[in-house]
Amino acid sequence: SLFGNLVNKTSIAGTVNITVNNTTPNLFQLYRLVNQTGGGTINVQNTRGVDIKNDTLVVTAFSATGYRSNAYAYLFNCSITGNVTLADDATYSGGYATYIRNNIITGNSTFTNNGTNILYDADAAAAGNIYNGSVSYIKNGGALDVGTGDTIAIAQNLTLNSSTGITLGKIKFNGSTDGVIQQSGIQPIIIPQLIMEKTGTGKITLNDSVTVSTTLFFNGGNIVSSATNKLIFPDNATHTGASAFSHVNGYVSKAGNDAFSFPTGTGSTLNAVAMTAPGAGSVFSAQYFLASPSTVGDTSIKAPTLKRISGCEFWDVKREVGTSNVTLTFTFGDPCNIVPIYINDPTKINIAHWTGAIWEDLGNGGSTGTTSGTVTTAGPVVNFSPFTFGSTDVVINPIPLQLISFIATKQQQAVNLQWRTENEINFSRFEIERSGAGDHFESLGIKNANNSALLNQYTFRDEMPLKGINFYRLKMIDIMGSVKYSNTEAILFANSSMVSVYPNPVRDEVKILSSEKLISITVTDVSGKVLKRLMPASNNIYNVAGMHPGIYFLRIVGEDNTTVTKIVVQ
Repeated sequence: SLFGNLVNKTSIAGTVNITVNNTTPNLFQLYRLVNQTGGGTINVQNTRGVDIKNDTLVVTAFSATGYRSNAYAYLFNCSITGNVTLADDATYSGGYATYIRNNIITGNSTFTNNGTNILYDADAAAAGNIYNGSVSYIKNGGALDVGTGDTIAIAQNLTLNSSTGITLGKIKFNGSTDGVIQQSGIQPIIIPQLIMEKTGTGKITLNDSVTVSTTLFFNGGNIVSSATNKLIFPDNATHTGASAFSHVNGYVSKAGNDAFSFPTGTGSTLNAVAMTAPGAGSVFSAQYFLASPSTVGDTSIKAPTLKRISGCEFWDVKREVGTSNVTLTFTFGDPCNIVPIYINDPTKINIAHWTGAIWEDLGNGGSTGTTSGTVTTAGPVVNFSPFTFGSTDVVINPIPLQLISFIATKQQQAVNLQWRTENEINFSRFEIERSGAGDHFESLGIKNANNSALLNQYTFRDEMPLKGINFYRLKMIDIMGSVKYSNTEAILFANSSMVSVYPNPVRDEVKILSSEKLISITVTDVSGKVLKRLMPASNNIYNVAGMHPGIYFLRIVGEDNTTVTKIVVQ
């Protein structure tokens, strides 16, 4: 026992080094120790329980490991600056438990349950803990009960490693630092109450799917999800407070028979889509894309009642399970409703749906607002997939320039650029740009716009491409001087074997160009472990969606040469 139950505290201005390694386990107590100068470690090993209370410690690390039966383990009312580790011995049993209550830890924390007793982090008897770093929970033995009594606040990452047995309750993500939620084992991540309270641009990325079983509170910061790593709301689960400052940037899934608004958007705008109540057992999903609908369906092919199709945005709304038809309501406004305003009379806006062959007209069953608001389908939607806005008037609602396609093709020793547009309203010109590295672009020439709402086609020829990789894009400028850029196309000219990989960093897709025929492509981690095998694709585009952010290596095997290159997945 160090200081036992003494009232007077001790202040240490320097380094703390305490090592306890008992051959015969005995209870270790550490009360009211104050150390306010960084450095040193505290290692407690193989004791009969541990009793750490009311300490203020600035250390490199504090750990209590291998503690055993016939005593409880406590970490109470402490303020610890440094990494914290608690791990019991596999023999820890007999109905005792580990209790972690009312602590502030500025560092990374790891809690492991090896024995058969329960580990409680913020049980019903005490206030929750504040973790100003990352937290990992590892279950090798008994259960872990986390945040079921009071809220756990985490500033960075939440990592679970379990096949079963970790029960989560109230989890809050705060602070300005980005974080992730992930599971190293196989247990589904279910959080009854998830509170987003990030500040600034702080966000949480889902590296595995997360189910919010009761309520998600949007008080600040975004959740970044994907079709692989989903944010899931089961039957009767809800969310509140979604705004431009706090929502989901990615994929949202909803199960059950509830009417529901999908809180999806970009990193800085909320672009929700709502549905009426489906039948029991249904599962729907939705995601917003700030991208031209032409990327999912040719916008020149549309119902006669639709005079223009939005060139700015679309939603992917899917009926994953069931047969229910639902009425959908889409939100318009930022980020597309900028100068010139692209919707100013929503009564003349209908919802357009891509059938796979045509943008069909789903009508307008009601609208709100003027330059921001909502538009509802005229009736229940029968078929799903991409949706966007279409105008029924060629003058009202000047939905902006629609770039339908931009492609680059090699023609002997030159490059031919072709692009198609429509809805060129108040539009000025295209500047054709080229880069040899993909970062600094220079102008090759200018094409004045036809400024027509009809289908427009343009061509430009680069007679003197660079040796090696050539990146091309369009700089599109309206009469007000506003600028948008097209997708980037790449063409390779090389006398010897050459490989180009872009973009890098990569999120979902990477493009690989080679001057020789490719045989195989493998993705490995930094240790050399093979994670993916990719078959050569005719369009040179390869899907890496779902990979955790980090550094990986591509091993690209051609007919005559093998290239290994590093990529960074965001």
